[in-house]
Amino acid sequence: ADIKRYNDTDINRILSRVPGVYIQEEDGFGLRPNIGMRGTGVERSSKINLMEDGIPISPAPYASPAAYYSPTAGRMYAIEARKGSSQIKYGPHSTGGALNYVSTPIPTRFKSNLVLSGGNHNSYLLKADLGSSNSNFGYLFEFLHDENSGFKSLDYTNGNTGYAKNDLMGKMRYKTNLINFPSAFELKISLTDELSNETYLGLTNEDYIKNPYARYSSSQKDQMDAEHFQISLMNSIQFSQNSNLSFVLYRNNFKRNWYKLSKVNGTSIGSLLSAGNTHKNYSFLSVAETSDNTYQIKANNREYYSQGLQLASNIKSNFVFEHNLMIGLRFHEDQMDRYQKVDKYGMQKNVLKLTTNGTWGVGSKNNRVDDATSTAYFIEDQFTVQNFIVTAGVRYESIELKRRDWKGDETSNNLSWNDPNRQLDPSQKIKKLNVLVPGFGFVYQFNPDVEFLAGIHKGFSPPG
Repeated sequence: ADIKRYNDTDINRILSRVPGVYIQEEDGFGLRPNIGMRGTGVERSSKINLMEDGIPISPAPYASPAAYYSPTAGRMYAIEARKGSSQIKYGPHSTGGALNYVSTPIPTRFKSNLVLSGGNHNSYLLKADLGSSNSNFGYLFEFLHDENSGFKSLDYTNGNTGYAKNDLMGKMRYKTNLINFPSAFELKISLTDELSNETYLGLTNEDYIKNPYARYSSSQKDQMDAEHFQISLMNSIQFSQNSNLSFVLYRNNFKRNWYKLSKVNGTSIGSLLSAGNTHKNYSFLSVAETSDNTYQIKANNREYYSQGLQLASNIKSNFVFEHNLMIGLRFHEDQMDRYQKVDKYGMQKNVLKLTTNGTWGVGSKNNRVDDATSTAYFIEDQFTVQNFIVTAGVRYESIELKRRDWKGDETSNNLSWNDPNRQLDPSQKIKKLNVLVPGFGFVYQFNPDVEFLAGIHKGFSPPG
């Protein structure tokens, strides 16, 4: 309801009202949120479970959990935050919690909406949706365009520091006429593209005090170019009023290239900024002229996929107590393919000029593939005893992580050292994990307005 009321497009603003959820601002727009729950780290939301409509949505939640993609909050119908024992059935992370983006449902009758808004810094938002349904068929089409020229100013230039983002989503649903076992199929497809002039380069303390909205001219080429594709097919079968079965097939593709300043005259940007204005290379951050190859700009190019099958069954009964039993399993695999290069630039009349074109796949950490497979099972029972609601569950997960690296190892005789074309055998690491994650919680309701809750569960977060 709050999303619709305030027309929020920034997930950070939405979550700032949720207790136990912590955020760290990065770009001021919520493009790449850093979210943590109950004491987990916040960097790239890598220690919580990110989902859309109950489906894992991080680019590679097992192999490379850093979430450089997050669903567009402005397109969502609701945001669900699960913490403590209530998120045992979601994986792989159980230390903090799970965040589920709920997309706009198919309307029960014909409905269309159009939202247009504008504001400072040439901000412009267009959101439109159209949908309808009858007893058998339903559909929804939704489009969002969001752009902004940015609130930061590049030294000596009039460069755009904002972004442009498009998000298109379509759903189709078909309900069968079977009397004994009514069933529904729902197909969902979404496409997202983003072009944002974002950088990792901050400011020294001295320069931040002077103007916190400035950007050094050496970051003028920094840009994130990203595309995301999602497709899912859901089927639910109602066996009776008290039992049902559902399955979801899903596939997510994500590719991005964050082209950003890495080093200045051989010094990393982190070391340079922490040293402040006294560093010998400080002047190169914003200068009119330099020699060739002063700046190293890395093309952080990566492609991801995740896919899987989820099954869940819900059974209600009144055996001794009122029970709501859920049993489920998930087969999942994902991958991160890192293939990067480093270009070198010089500054000419306040404009960066390419002086050395880098080679793809050469250098440390620039040419590797991380894979993961997982099989997970869970069972959870929620039963009610007068004013008590008790939830007990357990999740078992078997995970295999594999890394193939064509960088090789300089200290060994591995011939795949710097093999940019991946023609030779890579160095390889494999790690297998089997983990059991139990959880227990209860809620006691004193009255309709006051309740007490408590829980205990095992925290687990796989390496990635």
